[in-house]
Amino acid sequence: MKLQIIQISFGNLGADARKQDEIVKGVVKRLNELYNEYKRVGSVVSQIDEDEVDDEVA
Repeated sequence: MKLQIIQISFGNLGADARKQDEIVKGVVKRLNELYNEYKRVGSVVSQIDEDEVDDEVA
């Protein structure tokens, strides 16, 4: 729904439909890249936490 709001907002600013689609696709692409980076960093942090727990138990 938020992506639809972005598309409508750019339409209200006078962007044509094709440009609106390009903008929304760009936003989706960047959000996916951000999410994938977040997942990657989160898995590294989880692994570090597990290693610390293993060291403390040993």
